[in-house]
Amino acid sequence: MGSENLGSLLKDLTGQQEMWEGFHPSDAASSQTKTTSSAMSGGINNPDDSYDSPGDGEDDGYETCGSADMIHGTHSLTIEEYGQTYEEPRNYNLNKARQFISDEPGFVRRATKGEKVNWEKTGLKVGEASKPDTKFTPWTLVVDYLGRFTGKTSAGLASSYFTVEALLGNQLWDFFYLHYPPAYIKNPVFFVPTYQFEHHLKVVNAELDLKLAIPGGSLGDNLKLAFGHDGVPRPRFMGRSTSHDHFEELSDAVPKRNPADKMNKTAIDNFLGTMNAIGQAGHGQKKNKSEKTRKKRAEAHRDWGHSIKRVQRYLGLRKKSAAAEKAKPSLDLSMSMAEEMERSVVFIAIDLEAYEHENNKLTEIGVAILDTAKISNVAPGEGGKKWFDFIDAHHIRVKENAWMRNSTYLAGCPDRFDFGESDVVLLDECAATLDKIINESAIGRPVVLVFHEASSDIRYLNLIGYDINIVPNFVEVVDTREMEQFINRSSNAAKLKSLLDWLDIDSRNLHNAGNDAVYTLQAMISLAIKKRVMSLEKLTEKTSSQKISGHVPFGEFKKKEQQGEGWSSGGEDTDGGEPISRHFGESNNP
Repeated sequence: MGSENLGSLLKDLTGQQEMWEGFHPSDAASSQTKTTSSAMSGGINNPDDSYDSPGDGEDDGYETCGSADMIHGTHSLTIEEYGQTYEEPRNYNLNKARQFISDEPGFVRRATKGEKVNWEKTGLKVGEASKPDTKFTPWTLVVDYLGRFTGKTSAGLASSYFTVEALLGNQLWDFFYLHYPPAYIKNPVFFVPTYQFEHHLKVVNAELDLKLAIPGGSLGDNLKLAFGHDGVPRPRFMGRSTSHDHFEELSDAVPKRNPADKMNKTAIDNFLGTMNAIGQAGHGQKKNKSEKTRKKRAEAHRDWGHSIKRVQRYLGLRKKSAAAEKAKPSLDLSMSMAEEMERSVVFIAIDLEAYEHENNKLTEIGVAILDTAKISNVAPGEGGKKWFDFIDAHHIRVKENAWMRNSTYLAGCPDRFDFGESDVVLLDECAATLDKIINESAIGRPVVLVFHEASSDIRYLNLIGYDINIVPNFVEVVDTREMEQFINRSSNAAKLKSLLDWLDIDSRNLHNAGNDAVYTLQAMISLAIKKRVMSLEKLTEKTSSQKISGHVPFGEFKKKEQQGEGWSSGGEDTDGGEPISRHFGESNNP
């Protein structure tokens, strides 16, 4: 229909002759574009951005690699990238007079999954270094942004947009990583491009009529970091995260440290200084944690330290009597343990594997057993490795789910159990099979259960109907993650692979539940010995220094501070006490 005929039709339909005189369809398009632009500029305070209507043929943006140029640190968002979708206009918090005298819109958008921007491909393969001068925001500051950089009012309004689930579920993120220098067991540090974080702030501002932004000055510098200078390597590409579960899988599959990322002492100091600044950046809720929270955290740390001491007692590395410790204790790993292995416990490590695409589908159960009666007259050797030969293992594959094999985000190997033969068991019979293995291994003796990340594995045990609280003669749970964190005074949990590398324990075919259970038990032994050696060396150094010059090592002046955060388990005059009575049930929050 021609523009003249359309104008005539509109005159007839509306009865308004003058209104449609000279009307042309392009006028409507121009008007619509202007209205949309005005609404957007009022919503996100960015009148300079231009927008076009989103097309119908967008892909899902889940690809991570390609030949496109690397995303730049500065980026002008188009409406396709912004993922803009509209609902019917609704009333805005403006009275009519204010709307009349201002450019502010009378309606705002609601949050939708259209926020998942189809970012340009990075052009990087996993493990490749980022492009020079790309600006990065530490992921920990993305998650903690409200608590560190905003006031209580804004934090309260926007809190639902900054949960880990909301951040990872409603936006695609390109993740990068940097490893700590080799001497540090800490997990890699994760980063996202700063412009992706700025996009998230724009989304929240548009939804809630806020003005969240990266602060100016040195405070904001922590949110837009550039690497590759002063010997500090550039972050390497980890992958594009499409969901919370996908992020977890990416973080489990971070490549090893690249040999090209070596740092000299100056670079290490610069890197650690940056990490320290990140940890202390900002103000507000994160910095002003309540005394109650601090005490709870310190109590947990002390419990971890006491647990290590009890493991040492069970292995004959330490006496239970505190008074006996004052008789100049020593440790010779080339000899069998002089101390009695308390309670003659049986250590039983358990590991479970689930399908990466359906996390409630259990695929494997691994069990590893160390009977301390078998090693009472055996020298542990360096790192306790001579005791490793006395570990027995079992591997169960769930029959209904045996076809499920993890390969997308981690390399599963359910058919590569290296410590025996695998058993295929029906899901409904898994709990009874596990119960039988434990009972036949313990033979009525005290049982100490061992996990790496206990809460996660206990959750899966609950799913198959197995309650660890009913294990006969159950003594306590030991978590190798907590043992390592206490030894290194770290708030970050180490993955099993990182822990094994740090302890110089050879491993292969990880993510097989049977193998992982064995390696978890090996890690427990080495951690207990490592901590005992460290404690005795420290005690010897302190005694020698005081005897020679009356000098007290600097570390002793830190004892009060360490006790305040729970990083002291009481010194050599304590033995770890009795196990803490805890119920590990379905109400346990992993």
